[in-house]
Amino acid sequence: MAERMSAPAIERVRELEDARKAIFAHFTALISELTSIIHGSAQASKHFITTWTRADMHAALEKRGQVSQAEEMTYLLHEQIKAGLPDRLFREQNPQARETLLWACQCRLANAREEFNRVLDGETERLSGKGFDSEQIEASPEVKRARHRVEALERLYMRIADDPEETVWNNAHALLK
Repeated sequence: MAERMSAPAIERVRELEDARKAIFAHFTALISELTSIIHGSAQASKHFITTWTRADMHAALEKRGQVSQAEEMTYLLHEQIKAGLPDRLFREQNPQARETLLWACQCRLANAREEFNRVLDGETERLSGKGFDSEQIEASPEVKRARHRVEALERLYMRIADDPEETVWNNAHALLK
C-alpha cells in the first residue's frame, strides 16, 4: 500500500528536479549563445582577411562590436550562477519544495518500515524454528539491511526538515536513486 503512495510523491520530486535542471539549462544556453557570438567575431575576421570585401569587413566589424558586450554578459552570468541565482529562482518558483521532499521521504520511509517488518517476520519464521533467538534473528544480514534502510531514511527526513532553504533540495537525489 505504501508503495502506491510513494509513486506520486517521487514523481513530484522528479518534476521539480526537471524544473531545476531546466533553469540551469536556460543559463547554460545563454552562456553558449554568448560564447558563439565571441567566437563568431574571430571567424568573421578570419573570413574578411581571405576575401577583403567591403561586406565582409562590415560583418567583421559588426561582430567585433558585440564581443565586449558578450564577454561582459558572460562574466556577469557566471558571477550570478556562482552566487546561486539558478537555485534562488528555483526556490522562488517552487516554495513547496521542502514539503514535497518531506512527503516523498515519508512515503519512502513507510515503504522501508513495511519491508523491515516483512523481512523481520520472514526471518523470525525461518530462523526461530532452527533454534535462533530474537537477538540472533535481529542480527541476520537481511534484517540488518532492512533496518539500516529505515535508519537512513529517518536521517534523510531529519536533514530535509532541518537543512536551510538554500541547500534542502540537495537531498532530492537521495530520494530519486
